[in-house]
Amino acid sequence: MFNLLSGSCPYQNWTSVARERCPNPDHFHCLKDEYGRIGWVCNEPIWVEKDKCPVFNIAAKDMDITACSQTRCPPFRYRSNDIDIEYACRYIMDRNSSTTSLTTESPETNSINIGLIVALTLVAIVVCLEGILFYRCRRQQQASATETPDTVKEASSWLDQTNYKSVLPEW
Repeated sequence: MFNLLSGSCPYQNWTSVARERCPNPDHFHCLKDEYGRIGWVCNEPIWVEKDKCPVFNIAAKDMDITACSQTRCPPFRYRSNDIDIEYACRYIMDRNSSTTSLTTESPETNSINIGLIVALTLVAIVVCLEGILFYRCRRQQQASATETPDTVKEASSWLDQTNYKSVLPEW
């Protein structure tokens, strides 16, 4: 469970806070969620790629990674709970406001993503409907091409009933 903090992560007394809050202190993480809020969680550490920072995904209830927006980002892979590396992603509350020094995707970006998904879904539905209509038209055309027209049936019937030898010259 992600627990929100009212201030910065406890970097000065990390070990004591980790022991207080997690049964396994190595699982203690202080990080942001996808909304940019600082909090802590007890989770198994994950590997974080270079130039990325760990975040907690509230919806998935699990750790995730995001692009590093600091000027100096970790230039190598590291464990999500490793705060002792030189360029670790640190979450410090800005003294002048309630925002943090690291940012993630804004809600505007999320609404653009949702709009794009809706548009692509609608396009896919239209393409599927066109495919179905094309298939049905093609099937009807093939069915009508294989049927014997009524005039041919009538002519065949007339020839059967008539003594066509008397009508046609002998060769």
